[in-house]
Amino acid sequence: MINLVQGAVFQGYIIDTVNNIEGRKLMKRDRLENSWAVIQDEAERNWHLLMKDVVDFSFRLQKAAVAAWETFNNPYSR
Repeated sequence: MINLVQGAVFQGYIIDTVNNIEGRKLMKRDRLENSWAVIQDEAERNWHLLMKDVVDFSFRLQKAAVAAWETFNNPYSR
């Protein structure tokens, strides 16, 4: 009788351990999926910020080129 009780307890322990391991795998999978989503969002945000900086630099460079051209062609007009 004791062996049956011990066997049932041991079987319950094994089932709990397996469920715990599977639960951890699911938790890790969820954490990985969440981490991947965060990485994608950050990459997209950084890409947009980089493009904004490139466009801003382009405008500044264009203004500098126009100012240089005007100064070169009309040095004493100012």
